[in-house]
Amino acid sequence: MTDSSAVLYGLLGAGSALIFSCAGAAIGTAKAQFSTKNTNSFKNLDSGSDADVPLINVNEEVQTNSGYKNNAGGSVTKMQSLIPVIIAGVLAIYGLIYSIIVVQSVSDPAYSLARGYAQFAGGLTVGFCCLASGIAVGVVAKSGFRGIKQNTSSFVMMVLNLIYCEALGLYGLIFGLIAASTF
Repeated sequence: MTDSSAVLYGLLGAGSALIFSCAGAAIGTAKAQFSTKNTNSFKNLDSGSDADVPLINVNEEVQTNSGYKNNAGGSVTKMQSLIPVIIAGVLAIYGLIYSIIVVQSVSDPAYSLARGYAQFAGGLTVGFCCLASGIAVGVVAKSGFRGIKQNTSSFVMMVLNLIYCEALGLYGLIFGLIAASTF
């Protein structure tokens, strides 16, 4: 027979992992979409140059300083604007994975109070790491789209920074799984 307080702590860990990781994913998605929606409102810092630098227009087309419109570039830009959203969405999946694993282990007859505490600590770790990662994804997306407006080659740097931001959530998931399976 399992202790009811042990089950409570295990389920609190599962719930906190899911709640905080979804909050991180929502914050990251909101900040990223807000920055892509308002990309055209940024001031052109290179207004004195006649260079043919593309300006981001996620709604329709890529438009350059010389007035040339490239319809094929518009769909690429829409895909570029989806990358931070996809990366932020993965953070919620991390919390879901942890929660499913913990909820399945709670029904074990040998479930102990120490394991409940460990899964609670692991759930908080997963949740807060994904929350911090989601905030970082939103900040990187906002500054990344500003950088892309000035220089299109900065897209690769933005994607690399987004990957490093998401790694924070993955580190929390790894720690949470190890903590949950230790006891």
